[in-house]
Amino acid sequence: MSEQLIQFELLMQVQSGDQFGTSTFTVPAGKRLLVDYISADIRLPLNQRGDITVHTQPPYPGSARASVPHYFPLTPAGASISAAPNLRSHFLSQQTRLFTENKLEVLLVRGPSPNRGQAGGYVSISGRFADIV
Repeated sequence: MSEQLIQFELLMQVQSGDQFGTSTFTVPAGKRLLVDYISADIRLPLNQRGDITVHTQPPYPGSARASVPHYFPLTPAGASISAAPNLRSHFLSQQTRLFTENKLEVLLVRGPSPNRGQAGGYVSISGRFADIV
């Protein structure tokens, strides 16, 4: 089995009033994406919590589930160093073992309601492409 290392970064944005934002990475045909590590640097309005949810799609047609969710809580880290004093930094740094042969959908989910103010940041993913045999 041939493997190729890959790293990519997804921009996550949540508009004011929305509970979540989403970004999708499509796996090239004939490849399996093996995710080894996920990290995030997210800014949320004060008094909000969040998590990163990664949906992997099963590698076989006719699966009982359209996707499998994996939850990664964000850890608050204090006041944001950005110019916006109403935001708080949240981080994630986690080794994992996920795989998909179709799409990797990443969601930034926040709460509690009401979801006022914009939120966003970056999610970085490190892993490998493997040939499907």
